[in-house]
Amino acid sequence: MSSDYQFEALAPNHVEPLLQFELQNRSWFESLIEARPASFYSIDAVADHIQQTVDMAKEGRGRSFVLCHSINIIARANIKSIDNGRGEIGYRVAKSYTGQGLASYCLARLLQVAQNELGLELLQAKVLENNPASLHILQKQGFEIIAKTENFLCLHGENLAVFELQKYLK
Repeated sequence: MSSDYQFEALAPNHVEPLLQFELQNRSWFESLIEARPASFYSIDAVADHIQQTVDMAKEGRGRSFVLCHSINIIARANIKSIDNGRGEIGYRVAKSYTGQGLASYCLARLLQVAQNELGLELLQAKVLENNPASLHILQKQGFEIIAKTENFLCLHGENLAVFELQKYLK
């Protein structure tokens, strides 16, 4: 990964770049996952969201990161629902940066944080069937499918299954 990229904890100074990232990629993200409420897309709502992630980190319940290129956020990655040595991971990459290994990079960094900083034993992930690229990335990094739930979500009139995956870290 080039030194032009910075993987850093989501912080209050990311409010404007995060809002821009979410707005610029809104239709892309909403083609793959459930839409955020319209009320999310404002400076105040994004500031509240960031503060919630900062609070979760302080309480040991989660960690959120951004991948920046220059002053722009180009990806997000997080570990949430941390409890009893387990956590759930997620990530999203700007549409214009897909296919460049950034999701794999973010996932590798999350694995490092989970093992080396948080001491987690198990990571879990969920991927809708309409996102085979994400499923491939998770499996490439050692996640195994443990369940598939049909008709998990109706997105744009299509009933989608969800894959549940996990990876033991110890």
